[in-house]
Amino acid sequence: MIMIEGEAKRRPSPTLETVRMIEDAIKKNNRKYTKTALWENLPKKVMYQTYKVALDYLIDSNKVALNSHKVTWMYYPEVFKKLLEKTVDSDANINPRDI
Repeated sequence: MIMIEGEAKRRPSPTLETVRMIEDAIKKNNRKYTKTALWENLPKKVMYQTYKVALDYLIDSNKVALNSHKVTWMYYPEVFKKLLEKTVDSDANINPRDI
């Protein structure tokens, strides 16, 4: 919480529903929109400040990146799992789930 002249100022907190809506919009429109254009094309209206907080969360959690000013979906757990399984030496008796 940020204190300004004795008053508490809160950042807008997106709901889980809002974060998921933004995730879905990014997945469906991968690398199509800029940050502002994506916000303008969301299926439901969201305050820009709330949108920025949600987008910052997605960037910090490595699910999303801003490449060439376009919003890019980066989170593909199934690809990572396959890559991990291929890189583990089968003779080493290491279970990838233990890593």
